[in-house]
Amino acid sequence: MAVGERHRSRRDLENEIGALRQRLGESEEILRAIRAGEVDAILVADDAGERILTVEGADSAFRVLVEAMNEGAAILRECGTLTYCNGRLAAMLKSPLELVMGQPLIEFIASPDRPAWRALLDRHHAAGCTGTVALLCTDGSTLPVQLSLSAMQVHGHQSVCLVATDLTEHIRTEEELRSLSLVDALTGLYNRRGFFTLAEQQLKLARRIDGQLQLVFADLDDLKLINDRLGHDEGDRALMDVAAILRTTFRESDTIARLGGDEFAILATCSLEMNPLTLALRLQEHLRAHNTTGHRSYALSMSVGIVTYDPESPTSITELLSRADAAMYQEKRAHHGTDGGNPPP
Repeated sequence: MAVGERHRSRRDLENEIGALRQRLGESEEILRAIRAGEVDAILVADDAGERILTVEGADSAFRVLVEAMNEGAAILRECGTLTYCNGRLAAMLKSPLELVMGQPLIEFIASPDRPAWRALLDRHHAAGCTGTVALLCTDGSTLPVQLSLSAMQVHGHQSVCLVATDLTEHIRTEEELRSLSLVDALTGLYNRRGFFTLAEQQLKLARRIDGQLQLVFADLDDLKLINDRLGHDEGDRALMDVAAILRTTFRESDTIARLGGDEFAILATCSLEMNPLTLALRLQEHLRAHNTTGHRSYALSMSVGIVTYDPESPTSITELLSRADAAMYQEKRAHHGTDGGNPPP
């Protein structure tokens, strides 16, 4: 090989190495910008032509965290179209990720629950907007989930953050409770054992999704007087009336139980509509409505204590019951006196 050709080849090699180093430097700068969230899209040129690939922080620590979640997570436009979802949500829908992205989420909601989904989407600006729907999987099966929605900004655009929690285990536990006869025979509510079993599941779920719960402890005033003056059959009817009122006051997803005697407990998911004051007022309204139309010779009255379970300061269901019991007796003393109530004639 001639000296000139050898020098030319060496120069060509040095030029190629220099170009490669420049491209590596540009790649490192792009990766740094992606990690810092400074890049929204990349223009890629290949044999098929130029393509724009959106990035939206795909290499960020936040995305890694979301992909590792046990819950389904998604970002939607305000109209309900999915602009991002994690692998868990796609798995819940039994669909490849690419077939979920860009689709309206309502297409993956079972038909009977679509009005509930539209109502949730309309209310997503409210803090703690949650609801229960059935997802429609691509194989035709359905999956019960709790959806939690909140407003968020993505690259300056108003969007919706969604978290979907699989309720299959929760529902299976409820069915097992019924099959194990952990239900109060008189009222059809859960009994003490059933309440503690299901409440533990709710506490675990609340800790996992960082959700708050409210424990309501309610005491039927003057059950002993009703039993003594009108007989135990009438006392049983009063307890059944209370059970019906509690079912009307609370949601199907809440755990309602008769702990024994005249004591009732309800573990409810917190939301904007279900705060302690709203719960107490709703229960009293339903009691008043019953007393107006119930055609009994006595008025039903209940003393109520409500406490909140905060997953950031976790405590046991036993401790929550003790605190709610103390709050109930404080309310009873304040409104009725020590024994109080509305005695039957």
